[in-house]
Order: sequence, then C-alpha cells, then structure tokens
Amino acid sequence: SSGINAEYGGLLAHYVIGFLVFGAVYLLSYDIHWHYYKRERRRVNMFVYTVRFVRIVHAVLATVVAVPIMLVTTEFLQQRFLILDMFLAFSGGYLTFDVLARYNQHLQVYEMEPPTKLVSYSIVRRFLQRNKLVLAHHVTLVTVLYPAVLFC
Repeated sequence: SSGINAEYGGLLAHYVIGFLVFGAVYLLSYDIHWHYYKRERRRVNMFVYTVRFVRIVHAVLATVVAVPIMLVTTEFLQQRFLILDMFLAFSGGYLTFDVLARYNQHLQVYEMEPPTKLVSYSIVRRFLQRNKLVLAHHVTLVTVLYPAVLFC
C-alpha cells in the first residue's frame, strides 16, 4: 500500500513539475518575444507565437524520450520503462497548461469586448464549442489513456 502511494505521489510530482516547466517556458518565450520583436508587439501575435514555441518544446521532449527506447527494443509497448512513466505524468502537466493557454487565447481572440469576468457560463460554453475535438483529446489522454498505460 505504501509503495502504491509513493508511486502516485511521484507521478503527481512529475505532473506538477510538467505544468510548472511548460508555464515557465511560456513566460520565458513571451518575455523574449516582447524584447526582441518590437514591431510585432500585438498581444495576440505574441501569445500565439509563445504557445506554439511551448508546443514545439513538448514535441521535441517527447521525441527525445521515445526515439531512443524505440531504437533499443521492438517490444517497447509490452515493457515498462521508468522514463516513459515519468514523462507521461510530466506530459499531463503540459496538456493541462495547453488547455489553459487555449482558454486564454480564446479570451483574447474571440471575445471582442474585454470580459468583466475571466470565467462565465457563456464564455466557457463558447470556448468548449470552438475547441471540442482538442479538449476531448486532452481529457481522454489525461483521464483514460495515461492511467491505462501507467497502472495496467
């Protein structure tokens, strides 16, 4: 029982670390964009570029973790690799960050008037309608597929 709790705690820590790392990459890239691309200082453009950069960082990290394992063994789906388990939890933090980033983008791009509230039923409903597929993808990964891989 204590071993299982320690495993969950470790995965939760990797999840939180992933969220914080990708948030920090976002803030750093936003700051760099702000200082070096003064001609394109439109807030929406800066946001789009920085979120794209964070997505690229995640894709590169996923490739760096997965490709060496695939080169070592042909049966990587049947074997457990600690680094993959840790990366799945870390990647869950990225998916959470990405949903929040998409919501922020929705507020800046689609809500013409500055909203008096950051969260309201109508804003969230419009956000969900515009992002159905990607949100279903993110929620399914975090709630179904990642736990299935980690705990089965």
